[in-house]
Parts: sequence; C-alpha cells; structure tokens
Amino acid sequence: MINYKIIEDYLPENVLKEMNKVYTSSSFPWYYSPHQTLLPKTKESFYFYHTFYENHGFSSNFAHTLDYLMREKLKPISLINVRLNLTVNRHKVYTSNWHQDDHFDKKKRHTTSILYLNSNNGETQLRDDDKIIRIKSVANSLLTFNSAVFHRIKLQTNTDQRLILNLNYYD
Repeated sequence: MINYKIIEDYLPENVLKEMNKVYTSSSFPWYYSPHQTLLPKTKESFYFYHTFYENHGFSSNFAHTLDYLMREKLKPISLINVRLNLTVNRHKVYTSNWHQDDHFDKKKRHTTSILYLNSNNGETQLRDDDKIIRIKSVANSLLTFNSAVFHRIKLQTNTDQRLILNLNYYD
C-alpha cells in the first residue's frame, strides 16, 4: 500500500488568489512541450510549463511568487525541481502515461507534491499494485507522495485549463 497525503485549504486564500492572478496573466511566460512523459509520445500529450527551479537554482523571474509556500508551508530541506504545469481542455478524456518523478535521483528518496491551483474534473492517479487511486483536482489542495510512486494525469474536460504546481524536493 502506498502512502500519500492530501491537505485541503493548504494556502491562505489571498496567497492562492495572487498566484493564480500572476500565472494566468498575459505577461506570464509559458513554454510548450510536445510530451508530458518520455514514452510513448502522442500528439495529445502536449502541455505548457514554467520552470521555477532546476539544476540547483532558480531559473524564473517569478520565483518570488513561491516565497510564502516555501518559507511558511513546505519548508523543504533541498529543492530538486519546481514546475508549473498548464494543460488545456481537449474536449475529450486524455490520460498520460504512468511515470515516476526521479529527476536523476535513481534511489527515489525524495518527495513529490502537487499543489492544485484550480478546481476541475481532472485527476492525478496513483498506481498501487493493481489498484488506481484517483485524486480530484481541487483548488488549494496539496497532494504529497514518495517520488517512487507511479502516477499519471487525467486531463480536465470541464474547464479551459488545469493549473498545477509540481514540486520535487527533499524534506
């Protein structure tokens, strides 16, 4: 049985509102990726992302939007990767490939957290042997699990976009 935790109402409402305001503004830079996971690649697997932290340093001029989250809530020992993901409505159900967030930590000793920035009918699915655990995309909820857990996303069909903050770190 896998261990995971969901914390609802994770951030103060004003912090979440400000994050969403910044991330959905027309001046926020998004980058296109043709694939969410490495294999197999399909035309439906595209998404947009914004990387805040990678390769041992912050890489975004918007890193300040994470200050409260990092200092007051998450308090990681060390960051590995912090990325904002945006998927758009494809008007059909799409489920990504199963994957792990290893980020070159082949022993998978780190933690993955997903902060849901908006509510929609998308899901994060966790694989527990032959069982699938379905986590709803509820705004201001934080899902946390070990990076060795296989997981995937089911895209939303009821909103234009699905916004999540994907965090990989040592805690």
